[in-house]
Amino acid sequence: MAAAGTVAAMAIAEMTATVIKRLRPIDFVVFFLALLLLFASSLHIYRLQRQGGAWVHISCGQRQWRYPLENNGQYQVPGLLGESTISIENGRASIIDSPCANKTCIQAGTIERPGQWLACLPNAVFVKIEGRTDASQPDASSW
Repeated sequence: MAAAGTVAAMAIAEMTATVIKRLRPIDFVVFFLALLLLFASSLHIYRLQRQGGAWVHISCGQRQWRYPLENNGQYQVPGLLGESTISIENGRASIIDSPCANKTCIQAGTIERPGQWLACLPNAVFVKIEGRTDASQPDASSW
């Protein structure tokens, strides 16, 4: 059994030596450039993720708006039934007024972390927090 392992190891070593002998200098240049491109693109993506904070993305049909979560303000969003008012205060977004009948969108409270959302379905207004997620916070809980 040990002889079979030795023969296999020798065959692999022989194939590796043959492949290395067949490589030309341009192959090494292409390999190095590919590694450099991979490193540069990974660094670029990492920097882009670190730069952006969280954004409030509001949509109604084909119309969309984006506001930084850090900036306080109230925004009027036209919907199917009328205007909904979206409030951004102290890093939290909420729907504070809407022309819908039951006002469950207002009662839903505030959102503050990427991935959370609010919706006023009768008025077709959708509010979502987008941005980099915090790995130290759980994104879901189960009981």
